[in-house]
Amino acid sequence: ASDLRLAKLKAALDAAVMERGALQAQVGDCGARLRRAELVVSGLGGERQRWERANVELILRISALAGDMALSAAAVAYFGPLDGFARTKARRQCETAVARAGLRASAPFDLRTCIGEQVAEEGWRALGLPADAHSAENALIMHKAVRWPYLLDPHGLASVWVRRLQTGRSLIVTRMGASSSGGGGGGGSGGGGGEFMRTLENAMMSGAALLCEHAPEVLDDALRALLAREVSVSGGVPCVRLGGRLLELSKEFRLYFATANPSPHIPPETAACVCVLNFASTAAGLEEQLLRAVVAAECPSLAEARTRLIEEGAFDKKRLGADEARILELIGSSTGNVLDDDSLVRALDSARATAAAVAAKARVDQSTATQIEAASTLYLPVAARATQLFGAVSALRYVDRVYQWDLAWFLRLFRRCVGVAQEKAKSAGRGGDDVAESRIAHMRELLLRAVYDDVHRALRSADKLTFDVSLASRLRAADGHLEEEEWAVFARVDAEMPAPSDIYASNDEDGNMRHLRPEWLPSREWAAVCALSAELPVFAPLAAEMNALLSTAESLPAADGGLPPADEEEDEGGADLTEGGAASEVLPSLAKSDEEMGATGQTWQRLFNSTAPHREQFSNSAWAAKLSTLQRLLIIKALRPDACAPLLREFVRESLGDEFGKPAAPTLVDALTASEPFTPILLLLTPGADPTAELLAFAAEGGRAKLDTLSLGQGMGPRASSLLEYALKHGSWVLLQNCHLATSWMPQLEAQVERLRELAAPGFRLWLTSAPSNVLPSSVLQTSVKLMTEPAPGLRAKPR
Repeated sequence: ASDLRLAKLKAALDAAVMERGALQAQVGDCGARLRRAELVVSGLGGERQRWERANVELILRISALAGDMALSAAAVAYFGPLDGFARTKARRQCETAVARAGLRASAPFDLRTCIGEQVAEEGWRALGLPADAHSAENALIMHKAVRWPYLLDPHGLASVWVRRLQTGRSLIVTRMGASSSGGGGGGGSGGGGGEFMRTLENAMMSGAALLCEHAPEVLDDALRALLAREVSVSGGVPCVRLGGRLLELSKEFRLYFATANPSPHIPPETAACVCVLNFASTAAGLEEQLLRAVVAAECPSLAEARTRLIEEGAFDKKRLGADEARILELIGSSTGNVLDDDSLVRALDSARATAAAVAAKARVDQSTATQIEAASTLYLPVAARATQLFGAVSALRYVDRVYQWDLAWFLRLFRRCVGVAQEKAKSAGRGGDDVAESRIAHMRELLLRAVYDDVHRALRSADKLTFDVSLASRLRAADGHLEEEEWAVFARVDAEMPAPSDIYASNDEDGNMRHLRPEWLPSREWAAVCALSAELPVFAPLAAEMNALLSTAESLPAADGGLPPADEEEDEGGADLTEGGAASEVLPSLAKSDEEMGATGQTWQRLFNSTAPHREQFSNSAWAAKLSTLQRLLIIKALRPDACAPLLREFVRESLGDEFGKPAAPTLVDALTASEPFTPILLLLTPGADPTAELLAFAAEGGRAKLDTLSLGQGMGPRASSLLEYALKHGSWVLLQNCHLATSWMPQLEAQVERLRELAAPGFRLWLTSAPSNVLPSSVLQTSVKLMTEPAPGLRAKPR
């Protein structure tokens, strides 16, 4: 019995011990869970509010998901070729169409918010992508689109970014040999020849990235299957047919097309196979790039710190994003109690440590960021002025195709001006923030002068005033000194001008203005005068003053903005139209006697008939005496559009300075001084001008250089190449004449010009002569120093 009792007690003891062990294990588990809970709570501390906000945002985005995806698909498919203005217009049209279809979308719609990632965008910026929204959208479209990208890259920024984007993997840069068989540096057609096709095959099989520069407007039919991604599987390996052969296609293969032509004529069959992206610099992107350049020149240490902060910021955001994604993955894959997952706790602890380190680093870098921001604000006026100048220069290509300059040229000019300003400040013994503003003003003046001289050197005499006026109006508008409404009226063409019947009332049953128009003034000029009087308040008395046959009562505007019928002496409200009445308070200059009105009308008639109308008195009225130069221009354009040039020159002098009124004639010395061994000098020919003799004498003067000449034509390509090789090696000069007659050799010339930076000896210069022509490659036009050669003014005057 005692043994049985002992056995029972022992069993009870064992059970108690086991229960104690289980309870101790539970206590241990509970303690561990408490510790993990503390870590989780501390790790997620402060995240609740952010997650709640994110939850609200996600609910809103989900409710607008269908509309946003429709707009995103439209943007990826169609927005790539458009510039910023056209993109905004297209986006509004798409938003209207989506709303009409009954789909809800985010307002305002932002492609980067809908399908982009901030971490990826920061990484692209660190690799050199311009910081403006247009460039960021381009990069996002390129990564989301199925088709291979075709980059419109007139300034080379996209190609540089693609090269950096492919850092760490194999990248092959090639040119497509038929890039300019039709001229234009990107015109022509074809796939680039046998050498290009062999390079493409190697890249496809090895998984390299292939950047094809100088892409033609029409791609070869041999590339059709590759462009359409018509991939088949052979032996378990993805393959694509290229030029009649089935070739292996690596999953790592990437293909980029790029052209320097800002507006190529890409046919629909090519555009349907590629993703065309317009990487032309926007004003915001260019300003940011120029601001970096001037800060780098003035404050090199801050520029280096800025680059470091961008790179480190992108890396830190990537780390934080990876930690967050890891945590969410662990929470989503957890099957039991979350607090039992030690890996989740370690991930949270690691994320907390990373976040703390990033926050501490951000606090340390805050002072540096403040200094960078202060420097950027200080030098922003220089970058803004440079952006306006480059915009005026870029617009010249719409006047003539040969008026092209690339961003590399402008950046060289920009850095040169900044350097000159620095040297002048050093030689004067000045420095510090107290004179920074005067140095900035000097930089702006130097840059304006340098751009003005460089561009004027390339312009025909007939186009110089056009550029001057464009430049002056841009700078005045940027400084807030231009009346935009008045300028819009001045820049308007006659076809956009309102008809007189839309402006003034008429008694004529046919609705014409014959009884109101002065006999001495033609209909076109009278319509322009009526438009000025109706659209700009300052010119309200103009139409009435010019018609001396109307009485004061007849001349007052009606309530609807038009002239009342001639037999009415009161307006609809019975207002007094005599001197001293309400009407004279509105337009006191009109409250005149018929005799005074007649004298005023004769003044305008005398101005209209004058051989120099800009020198005539405009009116004896007080309002006319206060007119600005632009307002006087508006009147002259309305009455005598053939006589605007003198006042336009006065407008330019007022805007830019007296020294810009009559620029000096450019010379070969100017062109040589502005050039470098790797920049060709292009002498643009006009009828009656031949600079060859002058250039030969210039080269021989003082033994300046040995000059070899060759007139291009059929079969002269090999000899031109030999002359170039000799000159490159020995540092001499070579003149290739009549490039416009050597259409088939222009691709080779383009390739030779690209090699100059690497091969040109210090004394080398490449001189080219050509009539303005479409066969000249865009890259040659953009990189060259241009000089327009015209006959002397006296010689031009004699045939007239």
